[in-house]
This record gives sequence, C-alpha cells and structure tokens, in this order.
Amino acid sequence: MNSNEVERVLGEAAAEHINKIDLSHLTTMLEADFARKSLADWACDKYTIEVFPDELSDDRDETRRI
Repeated sequence: MNSNEVERVLGEAAAEHINKIDLSHLTTMLEADFARKSLADWACDKYTIEVFPDELSDDRDETRRI
C-alpha cells in the first residue's frame, strides 16, 4: 500500500467515523434564545435568584446601562 492509498483509506475511515457521531442533542444550542435561557438557568443555580430569559436583553447598549 503506497502513501496515497493510506491517505485515502484513513480519510474514508475518518469520514465514516465522523458521520456516525450523534449530534442531535446539540440542537438546543441552535435555538434563538439559548444564551438567555442558559444565563437565566445559571443565575438560578449559582445565586438562587429567579431570572426569566425574557428579562434579559440582547441590546448591548441597554446591558451597559445596567
């Protein structure tokens, strides 16, 4: 087996392995309000305060004023 064949075989094996990985659990990270939900959950866990995602703003200027 020459170096080109080794490269091809390894590439095919790597692609097959990558295609078998289940990434479906990551779809929650693609939700529009994922960051706000995560921050609200973290604040609740860390500081035992109740924060709702809709109370958090995406507006950087508003965040700076706070």
